[in-house]
Amino acid sequence: MLKKTEVCPFKTNTLSNDLRWRKLSLISLALLMMPMLTHADGPPDWNTLSVVESKSKMTADEAVMYAFQRSPEISKALSQINKGKAQVDEVKSAYFPQVGMSASYGRAGEATLGPKLTQLLYDFGKTSNSVDSQQNLTDSYRKELLKNMTSVAANTLLSYSSVKRYSGLIKVAEDSIDSLGQVRDMAKLRVDAGLNPQSDILQAETRIALLKTTLQQYRTQLNTAQANLATLTGQNATDLAELPDNLRQITLKPDAINYSEIASMQSALAKQKAAEASVAQQKAQHLPDISVEAARLRQFDNNDAYWNNQFALSVSVPIYQGGAVSARVNQAEQDVLAARSDVNQVKLTVDQQASAAFANWSGASAREQLSVRQIEIADRTRSLYRDEYKLSQRSLNDLLSVEQDVYQANSGNVLAHFDVQDAAINYAVAIDNLLPLLGVDKTAEKELPSIQ
Repeated sequence: MLKKTEVCPFKTNTLSNDLRWRKLSLISLALLMMPMLTHADGPPDWNTLSVVESKSKMTADEAVMYAFQRSPEISKALSQINKGKAQVDEVKSAYFPQVGMSASYGRAGEATLGPKLTQLLYDFGKTSNSVDSQQNLTDSYRKELLKNMTSVAANTLLSYSSVKRYSGLIKVAEDSIDSLGQVRDMAKLRVDAGLNPQSDILQAETRIALLKTTLQQYRTQLNTAQANLATLTGQNATDLAELPDNLRQITLKPDAINYSEIASMQSALAKQKAAEASVAQQKAQHLPDISVEAARLRQFDNNDAYWNNQFALSVSVPIYQGGAVSARVNQAEQDVLAARSDVNQVKLTVDQQASAAFANWSGASAREQLSVRQIEIADRTRSLYRDEYKLSQRSLNDLLSVEQDVYQANSGNVLAHFDVQDAAINYAVAIDNLLPLLGVDKTAEKELPSIQ
């Protein structure tokens, strides 16, 4: 059944304007738990993992949903979170009474048997710092899950975009071949009328053959992209809907990034806090433990049996351990330095990826706008050249040249369009804004539907 747990910090964004994207954050996040249930009691069913189902039409949000459900990365991250929560419970158990049985037997026949209870009273921060350290680690696992989800979503959307890209290029190539066919038919009419040489037809046929080769290359690349998308989603869709417009926009410049909202930065900071708490926990090993002990023992001595109640305040003081505690403190301090370096590395990586994606997006946006004007001019020129060719004012080479211009303008527009798309997705990944664009609110930590 579905219920609310503290597995991961995100929930449905009820303010989303697109109903399909809001649906993603409810359905996909519940379905992504299913791989854990499917393979929890034995080895993976490789045949099941390889199954790809046929689907008539698929939207981008559905593709991401299927990828979430299918991703081993997400299942592994969820397992790590649950393990971290169990480790927190393990550390917290030191706060509770420890109950056991005590038994002894001596050579003279004396024996004792009975329950014994130990309750920690104060350990100068050993347990509390250990709890803080493990809780911060568990928080870092939650952020890693968000990072993994962003990665899975990005790979799926980029693969989806690749399918749409090559589908668009194929359409442009097919239209260009049809247009060249019209040029060939015009040339044939003039050759039959004795107005042009036979070589005009051969020239047109050569251009068509070259473009058909390019078309076949695009089809091969489309098949590869479709296979990759099917592997990620488990769905072989024959028709893909257009990607949402909000995945093409960039409204934030790289110099205005809020690093505190990036999951990888939050994970690195949580690990740094865990390392700092570990230093305090290790330093506390130099200090004593204070606890109370109580026992009710049954004494057996020389055929005489009686109960012996014991109650004592215990103080355990470390005196000399061969430098082990100091060595562990030193290790923990080095972990803090490494964690701080990881924080700086995350910031550097974000800056590099965001700057590159923003530059690619800006350049592709400019190319897309220019290609629209180029298409308009090339179409008008082609229409004019055809009229002039019929009047013997233009050669066939002029027609073939303008056909090439039209083809390059249209294919350039398709390439620029999807370059904008991919750059915007990569930028959203860099600044960790992709999940919100998909309708998932990362800020709420206690409202993830999960299957128990």
